[in-house]
Amino acid sequence: MVQQLQEHRADVVVLQEVFYSRARKILTKGLQKDYPYQTVVLNTKTISLKSNGGVLILSKHPFVAPTQSIRFKARKGIDRMARKGAILVEVAYKGRHLQVIGTHLQAWSTDSILYQQYQQIYNELLLPNSKPNIAQFICGDFNTLKQLPDSLPSRITPAMVARLPRYQKLLATLQAEDGELVGKQQYTMDRPHNDLCKSFKQYRLVLDYILLRKQGQPLTLQRQVRIFRQQWHKKHQDLSDHYAVEAMIGWGK
Repeated sequence: MVQQLQEHRADVVVLQEVFYSRARKILTKGLQKDYPYQTVVLNTKTISLKSNGGVLILSKHPFVAPTQSIRFKARKGIDRMARKGAILVEVAYKGRHLQVIGTHLQAWSTDSILYQQYQQIYNELLLPNSKPNIAQFICGDFNTLKQLPDSLPSRITPAMVARLPRYQKLLATLQAEDGELVGKQQYTMDRPHNDLCKSFKQYRLVLDYILLRKQGQPLTLQRQVRIFRQQWHKKHQDLSDHYAVEAMIGWGK
């Protein structure tokens, strides 16, 4: 992963599920030269039975304001053992500032929990840190379906259909916009083609997004799914069970 990110040369990288301290040290130390500005992992505690929030932001460009973070109040199941939430940094880039939020929302959730997490991100991070002409980018695994999978089981369950309004609720709550993915690859969790996915192999899903609040800035975003692969095991070359989302940002006049 270190080699792939060094070669990719993104300006800002947002990672999820960086729970394991040994792997996290390999990433942060290996990328220190290329990405000297790094947050600590989200919601880490020195002594705790629970894990951290797993989100980490790395940048080639300096952070210019104190890092802000939240821990989700609404959560259930195995996610209660993690300190999931969201983290915000403000980055200085060639005379401009922009805010980047990294998050990872509840997995296998009810509407109520996800909607509360959407609202908490807006109330406690987006709104309090909103500044004129400083765009906000919200990045991560939202565990929110954009559309039903192309390949479905023989019976479409009511629960699957009920998940579709969550995407519109997400955009409305965050007052943010999404965009189309360019390129052939259109799925961030492509279970039939990802060698780290062992079950539910029929599902091809979009769960990960880079959302934008322009805040008065004449911005354009070109989003695409980026697949990072490198043989690291005789049976595996995928480096994550989700593929990355990349955004190329353009500023208008």
